[in-house]
Amino acid sequence: MTQSVKKSETRPFYEIIARYIDSSTKTQREICAEMGYTKPNLITMFKQGATKVPIEKVPLLAKAVGADTVFFLRAAMRDYMPQVLETIEQYLAFPITENEKQIIRTLREWTDNLDPKMFKEEQKEALKKFAETLIK
Repeated sequence: MTQSVKKSETRPFYEIIARYIDSSTKTQREICAEMGYTKPNLITMFKQGATKVPIEKVPLLAKAVGADTVFFLRAAMRDYMPQVLETIEQYLAFPITENEKQIIRTLREWTDNLDPKMFKEEQKEALKKFAETLIK
């Protein structure tokens, strides 16, 4: 697992999938078709965690339910192949979602692009409290 995300602090991918599918205006049959499948019960199996979504199909699922592709890929890889995700994030890049990009852009704007650094534990705690307001 990556240093910044502990498995115990995150929702399993199947719960994330279920939330997005349940709030989608599309039927499971429509989502299934957009992913290239013919049996809508497969979507139920994804939602229940009985079947893993093939990694190559995760972007299609994200698009079908209106989710950020990077968010879905990271969540899937965190559950299905955490060591691969850790290696990718450590050596290739640290993929971020569109929402995270907006936060970074705003931070850069507020700090005049001075590459801010947290020196004190209080700063980390303040950032944690701010982050919690973004997900409530």
